[in-house]
Amino acid sequence: MKQCPNCRAELDDNARFCLSCMTSLDEKEQIPPPVRKARRWPLVLLSCLLLGAVLVLLFFPKTPSPESTAEPTQPGTESTAEPTQPGIVEDGDIRSQTVDGVKYTFRPATKEDHPTAIFIDSHFVLIRVEGTPSDGIYRVPTFVGDDTAALVSVVADGAFAGTDARAIDLGYNVRYVWGNAFGGYPLSDLYLHEDVLIDQRAFSGCTEALVIHCPDYLENTKGDLWCDLAAEYGFRWQSELF
Repeated sequence: MKQCPNCRAELDDNARFCLSCMTSLDEKEQIPPPVRKARRWPLVLLSCLLLGAVLVLLFFPKTPSPESTAEPTQPGTESTAEPTQPGIVEDGDIRSQTVDGVKYTFRPATKEDHPTAIFIDSHFVLIRVEGTPSDGIYRVPTFVGDDTAALVSVVADGAFAGTDARAIDLGYNVRYVWGNAFGGYPLSDLYLHEDVLIDQRAFSGCTEALVIHCPDYLENTKGDLWCDLAAEYGFRWQSELF
């Protein structure tokens, strides 16, 4: 016999409920609460991504850029290569450029060209002229090409030899004209823009038809004005302000 846990009535051992209070006598099964399992797929995905990145770095290294493949410049050294100016042809220290169909050839100035050359950088000597300009006026360049540091300061002996140099414009910055620079041609016009020392031999072959065009304040050397020297040499002078 067993008792009802509710009303204490005596019941048969096989009774499943109390006939007095109708209380169920079956023992309820204790169901444990569900255990939540941790989600592992985000960790697995992250691990796969990291592994993939490592494999890419190992088997597909980054291709170096053209800048990184260039050989580094050694400390204390500089590249000696210089871009060639348009229209300029260089052969060692000799440079040439063509202007208006005329080829002018230059070399760096030395102390043999003028006394101050050893103290002045980037000065050049006009050593040869080839060709004939379309308007008949040979214009000595002020610079060698577009290089404003390469000043043309000297016209060498015989520079115009072999040309039909009847009208010459010495341009700006020419300071010295040595020897028979004009090749003995009977010049008709010589244009000066600044004080310039011209060797008297440069006028050999010139006649009284030569006209020196320059302002009246320009000098040759030792304070001699060209307006006075022209008459002394037997030439004409014409005042021109540029």
